[in-house]
Amino acid sequence: MKRALALAMLAGLPAWSQQFNSLPPATNISQVGGNAVVTAATGVQKVGIVGSSGAVVDGVIGNAAAPANMILVGGVYNSTLPTLTTGQSAALQVDAKGQKLVDVNYVAGAAVSTAASGVQKVGIVGNAGATVDAVIGNATAPTNQIVTGGVYNSTLPTLTTGQSAARQLDAKGQTLTDTNYVAGNAVVTSASGVQEVGIVGSAGGVFDQAPGSAIPARALQVGLSDGTNTRVQYIDPCGFNAWTYYVINIAANTQVVANVSAKNVYVCELFLAPVAGAANFNIVESATGGNACATSPSGMMGGATAALGAQNAINGGFVLPWGGRAWMMTAAVNHAVCIFASAQVTGVLAYVQF
Repeated sequence: MKRALALAMLAGLPAWSQQFNSLPPATNISQVGGNAVVTAATGVQKVGIVGSSGAVVDGVIGNAAAPANMILVGGVYNSTLPTLTTGQSAALQVDAKGQKLVDVNYVAGAAVSTAASGVQKVGIVGNAGATVDAVIGNATAPTNQIVTGGVYNSTLPTLTTGQSAARQLDAKGQTLTDTNYVAGNAVVTSASGVQEVGIVGSAGGVFDQAPGSAIPARALQVGLSDGTNTRVQYIDPCGFNAWTYYVINIAANTQVVANVSAKNVYVCELFLAPVAGAANFNIVESATGGNACATSPSGMMGGATAALGAQNAINGGFVLPWGGRAWMMTAAVNHAVCIFASAQVTGVLAYVQF
């Protein structure tokens, strides 16, 4: 047998193959390069993989020194992305520029919320983790608020169109506001730094005017106190309307004020006196104008005839001076006013129609 083994070795052929015609016996690798083999588990040899330059290309997961080199990882571009089913794998997908495609479907295990297709909603909270925004309008205030700041410049910046700047503050940190426009119109000033303010009524009309100018469109209602409550002052029609004067010189029933549609006649002042002898006179009204109140007259200061009115001697007279209120008025609108006289009388009548 020893002779056969020696011959086989000389021939360069495995002796056991020639002798026994079988596989070689198992080899127990216990050393590599003179060093004991390191195993990952029983029968599993650890193999150290290095890059082409012989440097380490892997590192410890966690806080540790980075490896000397890294393994370059590639991907594949597909104009139509693959659709995988459970358990399948695929190469990393990249876009046409070689950038890795990432589809963010979940955040902390929850499905991503979108504001629109392809637009992810992001919930912003303060450093204490509380909300800092709220619904515009009547709603519950947020838990916290965002504090905003500004900058103080002793000389304010001058911007051109399209430029931006920080909010400007004064030396005390108060926000500077330059009111140059109101509703798109340049502010009007009465003096340097003094803005004019136009005050109008609730209906939007002007209620003041310069002395001697046209009457304003609106007026202010002024209240007076009675000592306990506020009262609105009453202004008599004779107090705010222009008076009309009628010069009286009559000896019989005469119309002195023509009837006007939708208006009453207010007697503001009156002076009457007989001319040649005693005379009776009365002031009456009628719905029929133009006939000296002959149709259904009614008295404005007594009866409906001269005899039932004021009786004046030759040296007498009758005066109703202005006292802030009308002395009498017609009972209805569109009435004419007449003076009934039993003899010649003279005087002046002041009235308004309103």
